[in-house]
Amino acid sequence: MQAVKNDAVPWLWSDQYDWSFQVAGMFDSQAQLISRGSAAEGKVIYFIHSDGVLTGVVGWGKGTSVAKDVRVGQMLLQQGKNPPFEMLADDSISLKKLLKL
Repeated sequence: MQAVKNDAVPWLWSDQYDWSFQVAGMFDSQAQLISRGSAAEGKVIYFIHSDGVLTGVVGWGKGTSVAKDVRVGQMLLQQGKNPPFEMLADDSISLKKLLKL
């Protein structure tokens, strides 16, 4: 039997009343966070990196507000992209544009 390689990025989600929580990628207790948005404003995305390499994304927000951003983060991980962290934190920069870097 031949081994099958699985390059899928792990992803999970949970709805908690009016809020949604989504996680993609893997990270450890030593990982550092880059935040984008604010939970107080209804949506926050955390990009996780270890040793300067993007390894995960976490979203917490009202309804489905984080779904697209977490999906793009998952695509960044799948493609092995490592955009500049200041661009990840900047709400004025479209995350989809970072896929083209």
